[in-house]
Amino acid sequence: MKDFESMMKFVRSFHEAGEIRSFLTKRRCFDELIFLEKEWGNFKEAEKVMHKGAYYYFSVKDFASMMKFVRSFYDKDKMRSFLTECWCLDELILLEKEWGNFEEAAKVARLKPDPMLEANLLHMGGLNKEASLIILWHVFSSSTIFHNVKEPFTQKDELLRMAISIARRESNAFYKFVCQEAVLLSHGETKEELLEKGIEFIYCYKENALAVSLQRVKTTCEIKQIETNVIDLIRSFLKSANRSKELLLLDEVCGEFIEAAEIGNKNEQSLEAALSRLWYVFFGSLWACGRRAWPLKDFKHKTKLLDDAYAYVTKHPDSEDSALVHREIHVLSGEEISLSHMWRYLKETPQERSLRIHFLISRRILDVHLSSHCKIYASVDTQVEDETLNHLEDRLKENIVSVEGLIYFWNSWKDMICELINRSPTYDQGCKSSKIHDAFIENYFGVRKYDEDKPGRYVVLDAEAQWVKQTRPFIIRKGYLYIILAHQFSSAVSRYWCSELLFVARNVFGKFQSLHDYSTDKNLSMHQQTKILACLFEAVKSLQKCKFLSGRKHDNLTVDKYSEWFVDQFSRNVSHINWKHAQSKEMIRVRRNETFLNMVEEATDINSKSLEGLSCEQLGRIAVVLLGYKLIGFNADTKRKLGCSSMNWRNLFRKLMNRDRSVSKSEHLARSIHNILKETYSAGWQEGNDCMSPACFLYLMDRLQILSFCSRGYVFTTRSSCVEWLSYGECGMGSNGGNATSLDTMKNIHHSLASMVIEMLNSTDELTEWLRRSNELESSYPILILRLTVLLSLICANSELHYDHLYDQLGRGCIISSLPSEFSVTLINGMKEDRLLEAVAVACKMIDNPLVIVSAKEDFPKVPCAKFLNIKKPEVDEESLIEMLYHDLEAQESAAPLLSN
Repeated sequence: MKDFESMMKFVRSFHEAGEIRSFLTKRRCFDELIFLEKEWGNFKEAEKVMHKGAYYYFSVKDFASMMKFVRSFYDKDKMRSFLTECWCLDELILLEKEWGNFEEAAKVARLKPDPMLEANLLHMGGLNKEASLIILWHVFSSSTIFHNVKEPFTQKDELLRMAISIARRESNAFYKFVCQEAVLLSHGETKEELLEKGIEFIYCYKENALAVSLQRVKTTCEIKQIETNVIDLIRSFLKSANRSKELLLLDEVCGEFIEAAEIGNKNEQSLEAALSRLWYVFFGSLWACGRRAWPLKDFKHKTKLLDDAYAYVTKHPDSEDSALVHREIHVLSGEEISLSHMWRYLKETPQERSLRIHFLISRRILDVHLSSHCKIYASVDTQVEDETLNHLEDRLKENIVSVEGLIYFWNSWKDMICELINRSPTYDQGCKSSKIHDAFIENYFGVRKYDEDKPGRYVVLDAEAQWVKQTRPFIIRKGYLYIILAHQFSSAVSRYWCSELLFVARNVFGKFQSLHDYSTDKNLSMHQQTKILACLFEAVKSLQKCKFLSGRKHDNLTVDKYSEWFVDQFSRNVSHINWKHAQSKEMIRVRRNETFLNMVEEATDINSKSLEGLSCEQLGRIAVVLLGYKLIGFNADTKRKLGCSSMNWRNLFRKLMNRDRSVSKSEHLARSIHNILKETYSAGWQEGNDCMSPACFLYLMDRLQILSFCSRGYVFTTRSSCVEWLSYGECGMGSNGGNATSLDTMKNIHHSLASMVIEMLNSTDELTEWLRRSNELESSYPILILRLTVLLSLICANSELHYDHLYDQLGRGCIISSLPSEFSVTLINGMKEDRLLEAVAVACKMIDNPLVIVSAKEDFPKVPCAKFLNIKKPEVDEESLIEMLYHDLEAQESAAPLLSN
């Protein structure tokens, strides 16, 4: 008789709680003991009794009683833990469903595993994507390719319909994806067909489901393992069927290059075996890990492949082919190679024998130049014409990076890429074909011709390569193969090379920019700075000539960016405020160089690009170019904009375009320049953004000073101004002093010019602001003051007027402090002794800008320390005149009367 109520009356009379616990536990009276523990306030003890009760009924497989105790646990996690530990998964699923946790219930169902129950629970929880995909995987895993059974999976069609029905509740894209997967799973009868569709199912899943982070269905690792298993089954099938070509392609697609090399070559020490391994190393090193192709990277078995290729070198140490293989191994290994070594490899390897070596070494040498710090670059040669390959070779043999090397290998690599674009494989498009280039492109991008009987298709060996990801919409999947049509491959190759060309071009342009910035920071010579700009100009122009890039907006923006920067920097060199930089012997030589003149013309045309009319600054630059260089015209857009400028500017440009060497031409030109200076000056050079730069304004003032005194037959000027004047070639000079009207006009110009100079020297704060607005360095201020002082001194010397103004300026502290002390003292003493001309000659010599007396007469003033130039000697050309101006004074003594002291 089980009278628990009476039993408890006696139990309660026990003297010890321990005695009560022992009695009730021994007789499995768990409910009564729990009640007592709670009554005593021992809730933790009560919970322990609950667990004891649950474990007891689990041990006797009384699951209903067990669940009564489990449900009494104080929290859900303890219930889950107990049921999981006891592997009572059905009971746990029931609890989770009661709580409304369908996703948690589905996780438990996966532990069983029961895919259909899991899918049903996910569907109940509104997780339709996961539900449909789990059904698909259930169908996939039930395929006969994984089970040694003859009968097919009978529920396949019903389950696929269920998956499609559930997917219909989601987005249209997801629904189409599930339908696509269902079609793949529904087809295939033979083992080969089932394997092909099975791997396609996996690839389709990787492309779609993993892309939207549905890893709760299958993780990336799980997918990879399943894929490996299926590939192994395909490999076994192909081996059993003795289908070696397909087996080779499978190993190549899977990246098993060692196995692929062994299949393709019976003689492991043959040249073909070595070259096939190098093929795999080149391709694998480019696209490892799906990253950008360059630089070369390590990958699985790379070292083994190179070692196996070296077996040929070992067996045939003296053959020409062996030397080629050895060079390729060295270059592909990724080891550090000196510039001299790489240059030797280039010279020793004809391009038709190994385009791979030429590509790799050109790019590696280019990278060395791009990654080297500016300070280790060799200084630019003073002999600009010395740009021969022998000169570059000497540098490379000494492992020296140089500007010449950077531009040479940029051009070399760029030309190679343009040729590859030209030769990109096109099917039935009539383009010239080249076996060498076709083979290189196939190797670089990792493709094999598919189905030799039906040309026009390629197998892509690495579907994760970066170039493939960008071409994904055009890829056709067939089993484990990714196939691309020839014309689509050609387009992808062209797009890739254009992108790579632009990527490297940006780095090259940026390096030239860094080199130029370094040269200016370190105050290197103007010749060196200009040479760097010339190389940048050449690089930019070479890119512009690539027809493949024309019309591509992004590419044009890159070219425009560096073109504008080049114009800004080059224009400063063309009209530099410091004559010492702008008119060194080397710079004078550079300025006669055809490349330099092309740069001037190009810079002028780019300088003129604007939606609106030309600014005063732009007009000033153009005027300086026309006055200093033998250019006769510009492009149509520049000419049109010049025609829209003010009347004074139009008159000046008309005269500059109409070149002649007459005296009247000099007088007319003087009037035009004077009108421009007055217009610009009166517009307010001290304020506003649209003003001529100080360098251009001073250039025009210097030229006006010469032209305004030409009519009398001789003129005092400086070497720098004289060189500019001779460069223009309009050296018309009178010998009879000119007519009265002309002389009066010129005197007025002298007074006007002197007034401008004096007012500018009186406006030192405005001069500082002018330099700042023109982006001139702060250090340019003393040079500006010096040039204005020299100009005023020359006006005084030529006109024999304005001495008092010059003396006043030399007495001002703010002017004296900006001038070389010996220079100012010499001028002051000369004025006190009434020997200004001699003083100007001595002072100009001190600042390395000697006084030059240019004369059209045989009898001209003799001044110590000055250079004398007779421009009426017909047997001496302009170039010889300029060269003579740079001879040392001692050397000039033997050159009289053409050039004497």
